[in-house]
Amino acid sequence: NEDVSRIASAHPDRFIPFASVDPSMGKAAVDKLIHAVENLKCRGLKLVPPVQHFDFSDPKHYPLWEAALELDIPVWTHTAHQQGNPDSDARLGHPMLVEPVALRYRKLKIILGHLGFPWQWEVWSLVIRHPNVYMDISAYPNLYNHLPWDAYSKYGAEEKVLFASDYPFPGFKATLKALKEVKLPSDFEKKILFENAMILLRLS
Repeated sequence: NEDVSRIASAHPDRFIPFASVDPSMGKAAVDKLIHAVENLKCRGLKLVPPVQHFDFSDPKHYPLWEAALELDIPVWTHTAHQQGNPDSDARLGHPMLVEPVALRYRKLKIILGHLGFPWQWEVWSLVIRHPNVYMDISAYPNLYNHLPWDAYSKYGAEEKVLFASDYPFPGFKATLKALKEVKLPSDFEKKILFENAMILLRLS
């Protein structure tokens, strides 16, 4: 967190730092998050349950979600297939594990990472049912043809889709190129590229 904060401070026009903590640390994780936000100027929390080996829905993590809510920051969580770490447990990336947290903490902004693949319809279900749940389009631009873009439009959820690349797996150019090839309506594309994030992160 200190490294991320230092980089962001050196380039405030380019970076907005998100912290990460180990939820299994309990109160220590909460304390680290509070320190990262209040002293390191982090603006969000990023978690990867399959690699960190924790269940997002487990009530023992409620104090962490309550801290994020009190700090008024979004929580980004990996909700997809995971192959980058041989010790990862892909079951812990299932997006429906977010359901009980979204229901309990209805004002906690939660971002579902990596399109939810291969559970893209479960992500869609969460996003359209919960005003506080968003999704990003990172990591799998080569699978954009399998994403139900029109379902987000038809159910009034275009404002809940965020650009992300998971750089460098792949990079910005490949992700932008793949998004352009989807040929979305220009208004929807603009929402994805920057408008939605600006609202969520209160940049405008």
